[in-house]
Amino acid sequence: MRGFSFIEILIAVAILALVLGATYAVLASSMRSYTNQSNLAAVQERARQVMDEMIKELRMADKDTLIIGQLNGSGRIDCAVATGYAGGKVVLSTPIQYQCEPSPVDANNNGQQDESRLVRIQEGRTLVLCQSVKTGGLTITRTGNNLTVKLEVIATDEANRELSTVVESSVTLRN
Repeated sequence: MRGFSFIEILIAVAILALVLGATYAVLASSMRSYTNQSNLAAVQERARQVMDEMIKELRMADKDTLIIGQLNGSGRIDCAVATGYAGGKVVLSTPIQYQCEPSPVDANNNGQQDESRLVRIQEGRTLVLCQSVKTGGLTITRTGNNLTVKLEVIATDEANRELSTVVESSVTLRN
């Protein structure tokens, strides 16, 4: 009885190397896909959170104080919300602005600061709601008592490809 020849062992090792290489390629691809999907899910979650915050406040906006416009290529909305009642009349908040302004963060890693950030401004205080809004990524439209807000948020994957998500919500103005 003889053992394996050197050629047979080389062929077996080559086949094993091919199988292991293919397995590694599939595993690496799966890991990249998982990471990209996790990043996209985080971007989507943040966009939904921001949208929920805005819509909650805009639902209470006084229709007469609502001003929709454009700033830096994106939508801008100014409003006041009811804060209570005094002497039989509605008491309104100081003006609130939602707008996009240039972001100091390069969210799409293209070497240019061409992204926007969504901010809420009231009484001179600026609160950054989202750092990575696509330029022109906030759109606000009003039809009667209905307000539609659309927000596009971006990020990049490991290969510096842009990931973006769009969230849209409609609200009926109450006041």
